[in-house]
Amino acid sequence: MSVCYAVALFHRTAFQGIEADVRGEFGLSASRSADLSAMFFWAYFAVMIPVGLLTDAIGARRAAILGSLVTAAGAWLFGQAHSAGELALARVCIAIGSAAAFVGLMRYVALAFPDRKATYSGRGILMGNVGAIASGVPLAWILAQVSWRSVWLALALTSVALAAGLRFAAPWGERGGATSHGRAPLAELRALATSPYVYLGIAIQAGLAGAYYAFGNLIGPRWLAEQGFDRIAVGWEVTLLVAGYGVGAAFWGWFGDHEHRRTLALSIATCGALAGWCVVALVPAAGAVPASAVVLACGFCCGAFALVYPLIAERHDKSHAGGVVAFVNCGIPLGAALLQSAAGRLPQGVAPGLLLAAAGSVAAAGVLLLLFDRRIRLRLARDPT
Repeated sequence: MSVCYAVALFHRTAFQGIEADVRGEFGLSASRSADLSAMFFWAYFAVMIPVGLLTDAIGARRAAILGSLVTAAGAWLFGQAHSAGELALARVCIAIGSAAAFVGLMRYVALAFPDRKATYSGRGILMGNVGAIASGVPLAWILAQVSWRSVWLALALTSVALAAGLRFAAPWGERGGATSHGRAPLAELRALATSPYVYLGIAIQAGLAGAYYAFGNLIGPRWLAEQGFDRIAVGWEVTLLVAGYGVGAAFWGWFGDHEHRRTLALSIATCGALAGWCVVALVPAAGAVPASAVVLACGFCCGAFALVYPLIAERHDKSHAGGVVAFVNCGIPLGAALLQSAAGRLPQGVAPGLLLAAAGSVAAAGVLLLLFDRRIRLRLARDPT
């Protein structure tokens, strides 16, 4: 399932590597190209909640198999596309399949490792980030040898192989992979849709992980290109960003579980991410070393998004694990899509980093509310009266 997530992350971040080729081949403007990049995140956002409810109903394995097949269809269409409309439809199909891969992985972790779900969530995300790393320098090197169409056709075959592997894998056991019996999807939907904690999680994810994806997929490459970085250099910076993100997810998940301070760990990381985006907004990328340090630090701090799922899930019934992940995860594509679309329409001379700093401020405010809620919950636990 982590490999399925790796393929999903490759699709999520790889558009930055082919944006110039796609714009040239299809004659797209900067705003149309930004919208095409954001299309993945809008579709991902739209299907996330239905996919989460479906995953709770049919189990993680079946959801991941269906997601891999839909991803394969979208990748094949993307590789064969002859119009901007076909590209957009392909991005929608890939987004639907990617949602199933991530929700399936997180549901399995939440039920199979209830006491260390932040740790194992971080490890799964770290493993999945191999796909995002491949969208940096490795993709730039591959594109120097073959066309981008060939890459996406190969990805389609990979997803078919993953679906087959999931279908014939050994039994997973009942805790994490089994179907939840006696489901009441409408009741679950109503409970989660009226939970203030869910919306708090959405806001934090939009400002933390949403900003990360917007930077890695569109804002970052354009920012670096304006400073004179070529395609290979930009690929290295994206690789550093993704590597920091994966390592950060594993570290913050371990730190939060080990010290039983998930909220404190999330607070530290969110403040670090906000500081990094302020640097991006206000300081030019003067040289490879300073730019690399900022990019790596931002990715590492944004990796703390893995803590949001257990923090919100522990405030709900455990049978709603998939639904909680789906609802909270909506913040990521929503934030990424809004930031990318807005960045494509900024007036000349306005730094897109200001958008990232604003998003980081939203995340920081959300974490402060979680800290306040934690203090109230601890006080009630000590003195219920």
